Amino acid sequence: MDSAYLYSGTYTSVLANRLLTEAQRELLLSSSSLTEVRTILTDTVLAPFLGEGNDIKVATQLFLEDQVALLRRLAPDETALAILLLRNDYYNLKQIAIGKLANESDEVLLGRCRNLGTIAPARLLQLAHTNTLRFTYPELGALYRTITESPNFSHAHVDEAMLTHLHALVAVYPDSFVARYVAVLIDLYNLTMRLRVLIDPDSDALSVTGEFVVGGSMTNAGLASLESTLIRLDRFGGANHWREARETFEKTHDFSALDRARDNYLHRFLKTESIEIHSPAPLFAYYHALTEHMQFIEAVSTAHAVGLDNNALRAITRHSLLDYAY
Repeated sequence: MDSAYLYSGTYTSVLANRLLTEAQRELLLSSSSLTEVRTILTDTVLAPFLGEGNDIKVATQLFLEDQVALLRRLAPDETALAILLLRNDYYNLKQIAIGKLANESDEVLLGRCRNLGTIAPARLLQLAHTNTLRFTYPELGALYRTITESPNFSHAHVDEAMLTHLHALVAVYPDSFVARYVAVLIDLYNLTMRLRVLIDPDSDALSVTGEFVVGGSMTNAGLASLESTLIRLDRFGGANHWREARETFEKTHDFSALDRARDNYLHRFLKTESIEIHSPAPLFAYYHALTEHMQFIEAVSTAHAVGLDNNALRAITRHSLLDYAY
């Protein structure tokens, strides 16, 4: 497997360098209108997708689909890429289930799906229509039944089901990087979810369940109190990484800074791991860089559409994966 990834690892490392530069990100953050944003983007890899009639969000989605198709061609092992892209299947399933509960047309609910997963959205929808999803994809079928039978379901159940599925997949997949990647996802989820529950134990918010996902480096008992959870947060990547976000959280119970620090931790992990081009790590790093850069562009365009000022935009945007040194 190691030698099989040499070409794809090297190639995706080159692709990552074609994404937004720091100078281009700064131009976008300083832009004054959507027209200026489009002008800036004509000098980026997004240029070919900004055709006549395509708005910026359409262009970013088309570029993502194009690059994921490229990753499918590059990946020597379909299983590794399936693990990476599984989150999109769960996202699409949620959109389909919610759309069916609201009696939306197939066209409308498919329009909210992403063509980035391991299963075509149209196939997922067809299996849902025929009530055969549970036979073909048991994990997705079980979640679909939960959502459609409980209109007030917690959206966090989708993440928990996805992470549990990932843990089951890596348990039988012999790649140490992929196992570490999934463990990091689970640890970050357990830490941030536990903090939400401890701050507001009576919350009935759709994003809070309090469920612990097995498969990371922590135990449920180790996250029993706010104090013990914050201690483990500091140990997970070092107190310096979390300091600013933790101070904001402790003063205001605002999770936005913690969410950004969580995403930045994952980016830092991937940047470090992607040095090893004989593994799937560079492909995973490139995929996350892709999504982060496209989300950044969409955030800028949305900010102009709703009249958000540049200072507020800077405060909510994530750091780039490419900003992290080896």
